[in-house]
Amino acid sequence: MLDSTTSSPTNNLALVRARALCAAGRLAWFELDLLKARTLIEESVALFRSAGDSLGLLNALSSLMMVLSWQGEDELAQARLQEGMHIVRGIEDRIKLLPVLSNFGWAAIFTSSPHALEDGWNLNKEVEALAREANDKRGLAWALDGLGLCCYFRQEYEPSLAFLQESAALFGELGELWAVAQIGFGLGNIAIEQERYDEALIAIDESLSLLIQSKSWVGLPYTLEMYAYLAIAQKQPERAAHLLGATEKLRERTFSARQPLILALFERNMTALRALLPAEELDAAWTQGRALTSESAIAFARSRKSTEEK
Repeated sequence: MLDSTTSSPTNNLALVRARALCAAGRLAWFELDLLKARTLIEESVALFRSAGDSLGLLNALSSLMMVLSWQGEDELAQARLQEGMHIVRGIEDRIKLLPVLSNFGWAAIFTSSPHALEDGWNLNKEVEALAREANDKRGLAWALDGLGLCCYFRQEYEPSLAFLQESAALFGELGELWAVAQIGFGLGNIAIEQERYDEALIAIDESLSLLIQSKSWVGLPYTLEMYAYLAIAQKQPERAAHLLGATEKLRERTFSARQPLILALFERNMTALRALLPAEELDAAWTQGRALTSESAIAFARSRKSTEEK
């Protein structure tokens, strides 16, 4: 069984390098440099495996799962999830190692794969209970975030909102702007589904503002897509096509794919968009959107004008 004493000595130079590589890879992912992130984290994983540091490996696997899923490598991401779950099942002192469990549980859900939901749900429920017992606000906030996203993907919107709102309040109290920003994905999309469009816009605007404040671009494609989905719901198809064209170009530049459940959301909205806009007009607006820089796309998303009004 695994406890906190099974890691290799902290002064082992290989492990120092492994931790540094993992941290640098996480930063590259945060900045949406996925190719660099994957290279760094895969090297980190190899070093942790070689040194037999199971806890270091579990942390690195959490990061690698995220990067792989963002690149559209769902099968590889799920293989790393199962490798990590094998380590998780051997952890004895679960309260002491709560940050490690919390990190892995959140990453499992944020691979946004139907194959990860059950493991992610069970692990985040355990972390939620342990974090409440230990008064670990940060661990609790991440667990609630994961549970909220899981409920969203299951179309269980009311429990999702409860989890996400509690999580956002805790992250706000802790001053973690990026964490609050990414919760906007669930809040915004649920509001769109429930036809609460004014609330959706507030949630999406706040998410974008916080991403800019925290200088993180990893959430930008998802946020721009939410603006597009809101435009589709409000029957502004040209605006939506501009935004989705800009997002497609951004994803191409950053080698960022849509995870399976994110792709399903995109395809559903594309079906609705095609029903609203003739193919030639959609293609023209899409092409114009692809020509936008990221800065121009952000400015357009934040404007209150549809393309029809310009």
